[in-house]
Amino acid sequence: TWRKAASPYVVTGDIYIGRGKTLTVEPGVTVKFAGHFGLTVGYRGILRAIGTAPERIVFTAMDKEEGWFGIRLINSASDDRLQYCTLEYAKKPRLGGGGVPSLYGGAILCYASWDDDPGYPMDTSPTIDSCLLAHNSACTGGALACLEWSDATVTRNTIVDNSAGYDGAG
Repeated sequence: TWRKAASPYVVTGDIYIGRGKTLTVEPGVTVKFAGHFGLTVGYRGILRAIGTAPERIVFTAMDKEEGWFGIRLINSASDDRLQYCTLEYAKKPRLGGGGVPSLYGGAILCYASWDDDPGYPMDTSPTIDSCLLAHNSACTGGALACLEWSDATVTRNTIVDNSAGYDGAG
C-alpha cells in the first residue's frame, strides 16, 4: 500500500505486480518516475489506484521531456481500477522495435499477451474512471490503448494534449 503520509513516491526502476500481489494507492498520493520506468501489472496481479475528486492520485515524470513508461496491464484480469487519477508525461517511442508493450498506450496499455506468464493470454478488463490523461505519447494510443482481449470500462475521463506517431493520440 502506498500511503498519502509517505507521498511523494519516487520510482527509480521498473515496477512489476505479479500473481497474487496487489498494489493499493491511497487518495492524495503522488508518484514521480525518476527516469523512463514503468509500472506493469502482470498475470493476475492487481492495481487499485482509487483517488477522490478532491484528492487525486498523480502519476507523473520528474523529467517531463524524458517522461516515464506508463502503466501496462498485461493478462491482469478485471480487478484493476484507476479512479480519480492523473496520468501525465508518459512517453513511449513513436517508432522502432520493442513490440506492443514498448510502443502502444502511452499512459495506459490494456493487453493480453501470449508472451507473458503463464504463456497464454487472459482478458484484461480494468475500470478507468474520472481520470485525467494529458501530455502522453506513443506510437499508437498516445493516452490509452486497449488491444486484444481487453474489455476496459472507460468512463468520465478527460483525455487532452496527447500525441501518437500513427493512430489515436487520445
